[in-house]
Amino acid sequence: MSKKYFLFFSVVILLGSFTACGQKKEAKIDYHTKTFKKLYEADSMRAVDFNIEIIVLDNAPTPAAKDSINKYLSQIYNAPIMGEYKVNSIEELYDSTLSDFKREVPGSIEMGYPFNVALDRKINVAMNENNLFTFVVNQYQFTGGAHGMTYLINYNFDATTGKQITLNEIFNPGYKEILRQRAEKYFRLKNNLEPNDNLEDAGFWFENNRFSLNENFLLEKDSLSFMYNQYEIAPYAFGQFEIKIPYSDIENIINKDGALKFVFEK
Repeated sequence: MSKKYFLFFSVVILLGSFTACGQKKEAKIDYHTKTFKKLYEADSMRAVDFNIEIIVLDNAPTPAAKDSINKYLSQIYNAPIMGEYKVNSIEELYDSTLSDFKREVPGSIEMGYPFNVALDRKINVAMNENNLFTFVVNQYQFTGGAHGMTYLINYNFDATTGKQITLNEIFNPGYKEILRQRAEKYFRLKNNLEPNDNLEDAGFWFENNRFSLNENFLLEKDSLSFMYNQYEIAPYAFGQFEIKIPYSDIENIINKDGALKFVFEK
């Protein structure tokens, strides 16, 4: 190869290297969304209203990951809100809910009270890079009573295997008390509580009046967050509580070979 061509190829390779270093990491999973909407009105006071936003994985780094995560998604979408039946599709879920509803309607008419069933279920993707696929299931449901309920449930997957990630895999052994203390700091800051303020006096329901973490966590780009849903640690009127802990504040307990190893690669 002549010196001229050798120099040309060397420059091309060098420029390619710089370009690759400057590019943002590509998303690991391709997916599309579709919506299932259906409304049945028995009369002006009684109805079933479904609005479900569906994510379907098209491609993933491995077929096993695609199958595994799609299976979890299917279970999420098909979870019943009335009864304990098992269904295999959203259409079946709607039909089963409608059947239960129709059985209750005559009693509702006889007693003269309204009866409405509503389900609004969707997924918000939080991360789709660094070999992670994490998302939040945002669900509102109403099956009668004084008010409906809203739930936010977090899911974290290894995009290469489809396996759900646990806290024990993210952190080094002995992490629990350190993480609890860091989380409590942010919980108190967000709720305007001093370090020594009594949690029970502030209206919270922690066991033995001691702040504790649940398993409803979400891996995001710059932070680890925990979600407490309505009635979980406080009365309904308090709403939901989210705590965000910057990775920079818990670097000393993160497993450098685990799902959050990207934190150390910046």
